[in-house]
Amino acid sequence: MMEQPLVSIILATYNCSHILRYAIDSVRGNAFQDWELVIVGDHCTDDSAECVAAYNDPRLQFYNLAQNSGQQATPNNFGLTKVRGDYLAYLNHDDLYMPWHLERMLASSQAHPDSIILTGLVNIVVNDGEETGDNLTYREGGATARRPHFTPSRWHVASGWFMPTALARRAGPWQMECETVVTPSQDWLFRAWRSGIPVHCETDVSIITIATGKRANFYRKRRDAEHRYVYEQFVISSRRHQELLDRARQKSVDEEQYWRRRLRRLYEHIVGRALSALGIHPNTLELRLRYGGPGAMIRQWQRRTGNSV
Repeated sequence: MMEQPLVSIILATYNCSHILRYAIDSVRGNAFQDWELVIVGDHCTDDSAECVAAYNDPRLQFYNLAQNSGQQATPNNFGLTKVRGDYLAYLNHDDLYMPWHLERMLASSQAHPDSIILTGLVNIVVNDGEETGDNLTYREGGATARRPHFTPSRWHVASGWFMPTALARRAGPWQMECETVVTPSQDWLFRAWRSGIPVHCETDVSIITIATGKRANFYRKRRDAEHRYVYEQFVISSRRHQELLDRARQKSVDEEQYWRRRLRRLYEHIVGRALSALGIHPNTLELRLRYGGPGAMIRQWQRRTGNSV
C-alpha cells in the first residue's frame, strides 16, 4: 500500500465503467498528485473493477459492496471508513475535475481551516438528440461571482466539496435517500452547516458536472460520446478552458430572466429562511410538491437514465 496521502477522494459508482475512466483520468491529470482515489462500487456487475485495475496505479483503490443500495449515500459512507488522507474530496462518477482543482481547493482549505470549501462549476446538461457536442447546454453553477456566499437553497454538488477528513467524520454519515426529500448530498451539507461548521465558497470554476437526467436510458445504453467530447475538448485542452467558462456564463445570463431571479430570491428569503430556522432544508417544500416524498426525486432520475438495478 502507498504511503499516507495528503488528500483522499471518494468516488461512488454503479455499473458505469464506460464513463468512470473519464472521472479517473481527470483526477490523474491534476497538477497536485499527493492523493488517493477510493472508488466504491454499489455492487457493480460490469467491468468497473477491471477498468480500475487496468491503470496499475497504487493510488487507486476499488471496493465493491456485497449488496446494492441503489444510492450514493451507502458507498460514500463506506468510503469514509477507508480513506487515510488529512483532507477529503468527493467526485461523482459522471463529473470531471479541472487540472487545477485539487491544488486550489487544498490551498483554500489551508487558508480556511476547519471549514467546508465549495467551488464554482460548469454544469453541462446532456439533452436528447445526436450524441455530439451540439446537444449540450452549458451553465455556470455552484459558487459564482454573482452569488459568492453559501446559501443552503443553492445546489452544491458533492464533486465540488473539499474539507479536512476529521471534519467530515465529525459531521456524521450521509442519510439514506428514503430518509430525506432532498438528495442525501444536499441534506448532509445542510446539516453540517446547521451544526455550525463554516462553509467557504471559491468562485473560480474548477469542476465540470455532466447532468444526464434529461437523457432517457443514458446509463443503460452505456453512452460515452458526450463525456469523451467534454473531457477531450475542455479538460485536457488548456486552450479551450476560457471558452468553456464564457459559454457557461453567457448561457446563465441569457436564461436567468429578471422575474425568475426575483421570484427565486423572494422564495429563498421568505420560505427558505423560515424552513432553515426550523431545521428543514429550504428546498424540501419545492421538491415535495414537484416529486413527492423522501427519495422520490432520485428514483425518478434513476428510472429515466437507467442507473438502477
